[in-house]
Amino acid sequence: MIKSINLLTLFSLMMCAMPEVVVAQVVRIAPVVTTTPTADANARFSGASPPPSAALVPPSSTFYIEVWATNENLPLDGLACVHADVTYDRTDLIDSVSPLQSGPLFTVESVVPIFDDVTGLVDDLGGCQAAPETALLGVGEWVLVDRVQMSAVGVGGSITVSTADSGNVLAGVSILGQAGDVATIDIEFLTTTFSVGDCLVAVDCDDTNPCTDDSCVANVCVNTNNDLNDPDDGLFCNGVDTCLAGVIVPGTAPNCDDANVCTDDSCDEIGDTCVNVNNDLNDPDDGLFCNGIDTCLAGVIVPGTAPDCDDANVCTDDSCDEIGDTCVNVNNDLNDPDDGLFCNGVDTCLAGVIVPGTAPNCDDANVCTDDSCDEIGDTCVNTNNDLNDPDDGLFCNGV
Repeated sequence: MIKSINLLTLFSLMMCAMPEVVVAQVVRIAPVVTTTPTADANARFSGASPPPSAALVPPSSTFYIEVWATNENLPLDGLACVHADVTYDRTDLIDSVSPLQSGPLFTVESVVPIFDDVTGLVDDLGGCQAAPETALLGVGEWVLVDRVQMSAVGVGGSITVSTADSGNVLAGVSILGQAGDVATIDIEFLTTTFSVGDCLVAVDCDDTNPCTDDSCVANVCVNTNNDLNDPDDGLFCNGVDTCLAGVIVPGTAPNCDDANVCTDDSCDEIGDTCVNVNNDLNDPDDGLFCNGIDTCLAGVIVPGTAPDCDDANVCTDDSCDEIGDTCVNVNNDLNDPDDGLFCNGVDTCLAGVIVPGTAPNCDDANVCTDDSCDEIGDTCVNTNNDLNDPDDGLFCNGV
């Protein structure tokens, strides 16, 4: 026996068995936040995605919310008119600035936009192409529709910017060659978010100072001195750098001076050590005339040879004059030039000249002795000599 089935129940079962129909949007409209208005020459942006939207705008700055659109599904005849509302929350952080800044593509405006900063709304922005229309405008590309100038009046986030149907029969979205406006269900209205401030994350606050801790607090950069941070560049030859009151204090370079002028002293960054290399071409001379010119040999100072100031005159005092860089020989009559010989007397000095001594008088006035000076005994010697001729030469007194 076959049971009867209620027609309503049968219809419901058939509907459940049917695949879900997905509506493909014909037009997509997106808000783009930018700190620099897009130039007219760049009002057409190729690709499946709209131009990048800024995630952060500076405090107290002027920025822009631009409306971009694309015709991405059938019919692909291009955009004739594009109108939309722009809404934004956080009206405590941003304000709109009238008038609207129209783009170069949709210049025919049928309605006057309304600016409402209390609710965060710019109503009925957009326009239509002027004749002659550009075919396929917005197909395979995003096109600039309109631009709203904004002012950042606070700091914080995030702020949501949305596009929506203008809800105005005189301000719709239409496709070239197609009668009527595109149904709202066939338009995808996109949103974007951004913040006002210095930063979104700590890395945005990097002040390139290793002596500070960088952080982002409520979209404001905070750079706090931290003298415990390590700013050292890792180089041995310039010492260990440290932090003091948030400033890098350069390290003290290692002292590679071995106090030896006969070596070349340097720091080896690769080996992390000092290097002292012998250099016999170095000049170790102390600049003193009286000790000669010092030189280097195998890394050791070789003392110079002092100038020979001896003038071979015992009647002068010989010395070296460091101030005049010369030898000095000064007469000294108190010097003893005596040669030590008894038999030639005691030599003396006079005006820097040796004065020979007077020999001892060994004549004993006796012609019958031979008189002489004994150098060994330092004495006179008078030796009898009967062969001597003592005759006075007088005849009358005999020989």
